[in-house]
Amino acid sequence: MEKIYTTKEVVERIGVSKSTLYQWLRKGKVSEVARDRNNARVFSEKDIKAIMRYRDKYILPGQNGS
Repeated sequence: MEKIYTTKEVVERIGVSKSTLYQWLRKGKVSEVARDRNNARVFSEKDIKAIMRYRDKYILPGQNGS
């Protein structure tokens, strides 16, 4: 079974704030992800890599991406 990650784990790993990640999801900058039975977002390794590609392509060093 593939490991899933929480929002907290993802933002710590990619180095953006939770609000920035939520904004990217809401605006369609990155694809929406699955949700668990409590309706919390859950991220796969593939999801994280896609988010990191967006961050690396569009966000300059020192910017928070919002």
